[in-house]
Amino acid sequence: MFTVIIVDDEPIIKKSLTKLIEMKFPHFKVVGYAQDGKEALTLTRNLRPNLIITDIRMPEMDGIELIQTVETMGFDSKIVVVSGFDEFEYAQHALRHGAIDYLLKPIKPELFYKMLEKVENQLKSQKSLTEESSEWLLKCKEYSEEFITYLWGARKSECEELLLACYQEMTAKKVNSMLVKELFLNLYHFVKRGISSRLGRELICEELEAGPVNHEIEDIIKHINRWFTTITNHVQESKNWGSSVKINLAVEFIKDRFTDPNLTLQHVAESVNMSPAYFSRQFKDEYGKSFIQYLTELRMEQTKKLLMDIRLKTYEIAELAGYNDYPHFTKTFKKYYKMSPSEYRSLLKNDKVPYI
Repeated sequence: MFTVIIVDDEPIIKKSLTKLIEMKFPHFKVVGYAQDGKEALTLTRNLRPNLIITDIRMPEMDGIELIQTVETMGFDSKIVVVSGFDEFEYAQHALRHGAIDYLLKPIKPELFYKMLEKVENQLKSQKSLTEESSEWLLKCKEYSEEFITYLWGARKSECEELLLACYQEMTAKKVNSMLVKELFLNLYHFVKRGISSRLGRELICEELEAGPVNHEIEDIIKHINRWFTTITNHVQESKNWGSSVKINLAVEFIKDRFTDPNLTLQHVAESVNMSPAYFSRQFKDEYGKSFIQYLTELRMEQTKKLLMDIRLKTYEIAELAGYNDYPHFTKTFKKYYKMSPSEYRSLLKNDKVPYI
């Protein structure tokens, strides 16, 4: 349902426009009427209509001033002018300030319906873009955690590879270029907050603080990569770098063996010649989580993937994910995802898996 307000000081015009909308576009609903631009602005603030149909010449505030004010205040309502004045100057002013159409009175139904069809297509496209934006914003938040982990390990090359992979994924899925710029800027801010929290100081990229308006996407990527260099330099200066290298080696050891149910903190610590207690402290400092939290995270992610294979029994999945105690496995999964492995698999079958 798309909402409409009609702005005109002639009751007959408001009535006839409402009738035209109701006859062929029932999914457009007139939610308010205004006598002039001033009343219309109040309605716009309160109702946030999808479409404003307005006259030009009205008392208090005319249509041109209304269009300018709506644009200045940042409302995203579509605006169509309906006027009895067939003057180029009026149409030029209206269209220049954001009106999407200019129709002359008396209204010709075929032209009015053509206009509504155009508005409907624009609104549907806008809604689709908003949904796409939300989905990608969530992905950027997820990616930011990986970037923070890499940066905290001073793994700049992996940051650059991941940044390129993000861009290639968006390009492959034909994401709108303006949206790509906004997403990369959001990604920068997500990473900045996370890494600054770990470093205890804020390190910014001055070129990106003002927003993406004057940047091409390639420039934004270059700025972020240069900023990554600054971050990794500060990370190396602020940390015991020898221990950090060992922790990164330990993580690779864990990734190779996390499905082994006998893998322990002591085994991992010994692999990098560190005492278990010291390794435990350094690991938490490096990754912001304990060894067991990290190991559980890997095993749970593996479990989610294995549950997609309907040929596997859940007890078999437990073993493949690194658990030889099935009750402990199901208890851990339920604590982690707020549902049992069987419930998760049922949701998979019905294509109703939540974002977890």
